[in-house]
Amino acid sequence: MAIPPEVLWAQRSNKDDETKNVLFVTVKISDSKNTKVDLTSTHLNIESDSDETKDHYKLNLEFYKEVDPEQSHHHTSGNSIYFVIRKKEKQEEFWPRITKEKLKYHYIKTDFDKWVDEDEQDEKATEDELAGMGGPPGFGGGANESFNMNDLAALQGLAGGQGGAGGAPDFSQLANLAGGAGGDFDFSKLAAGAGPVDPQTTEADFSSSDEEDQTEEVTEKKD
Repeated sequence: MAIPPEVLWAQRSNKDDETKNVLFVTVKISDSKNTKVDLTSTHLNIESDSDETKDHYKLNLEFYKEVDPEQSHHHTSGNSIYFVIRKKEKQEEFWPRITKEKLKYHYIKTDFDKWVDEDEQDEKATEDELAGMGGPPGFGGGANESFNMNDLAALQGLAGGQGGAGGAPDFSQLANLAGGAGGDFDFSKLAAGAGPVDPQTTEADFSSSDEEDQTEEVTEKKD
């Protein structure tokens, strides 16, 4: 039996600039496979299987107004499919909702990471800046998300070289992955080499490790 996937959405509107007249839609499906996407001027239809949950997902979303599928695009990253969908009609006002019918769909939710109020649009990112939001798996959820403990755990694994987290840090590896010692640090370049991170790793684990290292250093000095 097919079930609807979770859908997050936000929007921008502009009566003059069509590139600022868009919908941002994220469809969340874990380890999607056999995915079929059909975007028309009136509908977004998706069918996909989840390799993780073994569920079959099906979405049939009828838009509030027409969109321009030729000027829209999407990509898959991690456990989500990200869409930037161009509204066909340029207008200053926001759509009151994303769906044609005025109904409450439990699986359609506001994407608060991308949402802005109508009167604050000019201060926020444009379509080109938001198109890549979502980011590489394992390093945050997108361009606006901050560096977190999972990122730090991944870096520790890289810095330890062949010896893992307990080995001596090799910062030359990080510099090369980040674009060189003199370049800006680019965490997206670390995603390929970071590998999976234990979700149970916490800040306390790193604090404990630091304390042990300091204790060993004091013991050596006494000897």
